[in-house]
Amino acid sequence: MSINYFFRTSAKEWDIAEAIINYDQEDSALEMSLNQLLLEIKSDLKAIGKTQKSLNKYALKALTQVDKLLQLRCLGVTGREPQKMENGEHPAVNVNNISQNEQVNIAGVNNITMSQPRTKRRALHEITNQAETDIGEGSSMYNINPPSVPVERPHKPKLRKLQIEALNHLYNQYKNEQKENYSLKSLDLFDHVVGLLDSETSYESFLEEMWASKLSERQDNRKETFFNIVKYSLTAFHLVCRSPSINISNHERTHFVENIIPSLLAVGKTLDFIEFKWCESEFISSKMLNQKDCDYDLRSAPGKYIDALGTLTTHNNMELIIVEASSGQLKENTIHSIEDTLKILECGISSLRKEAAHYNDASLSTFMKLKVYGVHVIKSQVTLSEISLDDETHWKCIELRSTKLPTAWSDRIGLVQYMELLATLYVCL
Repeated sequence: MSINYFFRTSAKEWDIAEAIINYDQEDSALEMSLNQLLLEIKSDLKAIGKTQKSLNKYALKALTQVDKLLQLRCLGVTGREPQKMENGEHPAVNVNNISQNEQVNIAGVNNITMSQPRTKRRALHEITNQAETDIGEGSSMYNINPPSVPVERPHKPKLRKLQIEALNHLYNQYKNEQKENYSLKSLDLFDHVVGLLDSETSYESFLEEMWASKLSERQDNRKETFFNIVKYSLTAFHLVCRSPSINISNHERTHFVENIIPSLLAVGKTLDFIEFKWCESEFISSKMLNQKDCDYDLRSAPGKYIDALGTLTTHNNMELIIVEASSGQLKENTIHSIEDTLKILECGISSLRKEAAHYNDASLSTFMKLKVYGVHVIKSQVTLSEISLDDETHWKCIELRSTKLPTAWSDRIGLVQYMELLATLYVCL
């Protein structure tokens, strides 16, 4: 990644010329112009300044240098003949011939920043930065974005830029599957779930009618089992909505116990090969892998504790589902979210490595089929991810589903997406 230059080089030794050379070498496949490289460097410097407070002043200094380079008229300006004007006629401004960040004077208003249209091959960061307005005052830089600039969705698992592995094709595939409710439809249950949640049955009669509803005859056991999971989950949601909380706490355990545990408990109790342990369950795989370093005394081995841990009931007791709640319903602690994201990654990989130690004779292609699943809860957002081996030297972690839990009975139709998330986990097991 090109941004690595700024992390592997001391901030006091940052050199924009060296950065340009580095970006040019790393991004050579994209055939980027100097103007495009400078825009990418500017975008990365902004990100560094925002996320790394200790580097903020160095990032601002480097941004000033980049902005000066971007103001060079030779960047992106095509040759043009000066136009003759009649007396009293105002000059016409041709936007297509104004370079990026070129300072122009329109009707007496100075310092209007215009953006030059790019070709269709422009990078995403250019589209994002094209209409940004940067204003410097003293040692600070202020950034004003238009409404069209993409905004990151809140309350999702957090990884910094250097920690993200590019798996866009898989991510987009699963994102499209979620839109289509692929897992529910594969179980032929989508219409049943929507019918339950969209019915006009009163709150008081809902449970009775739901439990009385049956699937048509000759249904396979797999479909019937998940339909029961849906019923147990809706029963718990019905109970939580019976008496809305007067004093809403941001304690993560309250939200976790009321809204997450019931559906996972239903998964564990209806399947005979999964068993869940709740609230700070000790993660064993990491200790087993590090036992030699502790002279085989597991009591001295550092441990990780998981909010909910789903294990296989086989003799190896593989730790298969790792669940972390990073906040209550009211406010997110971003640092805690990042820590829990990394914990799910570390523990998921440790679980896979422990299984590899048990089956040394397994082929690489077979081991690549083994998955560990992470469920991350941040406020009311629930995200399901899958961790597995990508190749001989890399792991991969990809988001399968992500949805927001409704908190009121009147919003229960929103549970369709959560049932899709549970169905995806169910189908994958």
